[in-house]
Amino acid sequence: DQGPKGYCSPATWERYLRYMDIPADMYLLALAGNTGAGGGTYMHEMLAATKSLISANGLELEEIGGSLPPESIAEYIDQGLPIMWRFMTTPSFQLAANNNTARRNGKKVKTNNDSGQAEDTGAGGHICLIIGYNKQTNEIAISDSWGPRFAERWVKASDAQRVSYGSMNVIKW
Repeated sequence: DQGPKGYCSPATWERYLRYMDIPADMYLLALAGNTGAGGGTYMHEMLAATKSLISANGLELEEIGGSLPPESIAEYIDQGLPIMWRFMTTPSFQLAANNNTARRNGKKVKTNNDSGQAEDTGAGGHICLIIGYNKQTNEIAISDSWGPRFAERWVKASDAQRVSYGSMNVIKW
């Protein structure tokens, strides 16, 4: 959980590295990525800082294309490899993710923004993990670093594609 620090990138990298049995700390990763107070990470610095750590542990960092239909991500997810996905988050995207997840779980859909992102923040760069897919419904499962409530949410691939930066990474076994 990144808490209120705005450390989505360091927290997401920490989660992924620990998943791959590589010790990591979001505060050290924030320093490596030149993350500012309240967020804002230089991705090229984060990639450079983690690449040697990943290879020292016998793994490989790979950049993959930005297409989000389930068919495009299935090869990685089926191998147990989450995908680090960078995108432009907006309150409307977060509300859509929450509502789609609520619908799937038979819960009430909300009309107000209880999305984890304040309306006054507008849009901003963000990173989270893609952890699953459903080809029949054309949805992807995402996991955010905003705490337990955001551990697994489902979004339509078309909604995700609209906000995607087109750049994703996996750490390969």
